[in-house]
Amino acid sequence: MNHLIYFLIDTSGSMYGTSINEVNKGLKKIREALINEPWSLESVKISIITFNYDAELHLRLSSLFDIVDPSVEALISGPKNLGSAFLKIIKVIENDRANLEIRGKRYFDPLVFTIINGKPSDPELLKTQLAIMKELKLRGLVGFAKEGSLINSDLDSIFDHFYEYKNLSSVDMTKSFLEIYNYLFIDSVEWTIDHQIWPFENEEESTIKII
Repeated sequence: MNHLIYFLIDTSGSMYGTSINEVNKGLKKIREALINEPWSLESVKISIITFNYDAELHLRLSSLFDIVDPSVEALISGPKNLGSAFLKIIKVIENDRANLEIRGKRYFDPLVFTIINGKPSDPELLKTQLAIMKELKLRGLVGFAKEGSLINSDLDSIFDHFYEYKNLSSVDMTKSFLEIYNYLFIDSVEWTIDHQIWPFENEEESTIKII
């Protein structure tokens, strides 16, 4: 059974510099962690969609072996149109499902892992697209957002699971993703800090909170 993973990544101005560098490190760590595990090596398929003014398909649904460099770039300035991202990913997921079914491939419902630094810039479009997202039969719609993003926003009602970070780090991003991936897809596997899926060096104290 294929595990379909979609990363929605904020590439607006607020992500420019250190934040997007940490995201790119996190994407590489996640790939390295998954590729070392027998249950995810053949089953996981990853796609990446970026969003700022518009949403773009950065990486088509690909196996871990086919992903060479998942890095993304952020704009120096610009909005975070999460509604546009939802509009895009709805079409991408529907297309991917159709292609898999044509080829006779079985799959679990997708996990969408959203990384966003602050409040969405297009609340009206977001509201309409969220209703459609809820009809997609996702395995999980997960948010990984900067601390304070919940204030005067609807992010907590958008996501099924929400992780809040103080300072975006690749370690926290990777830990959060692997935790929710394990919970939604594996469930019976117990992650421990000395397990081979945690190949971290110079690990700092975590700053994430689960909402």
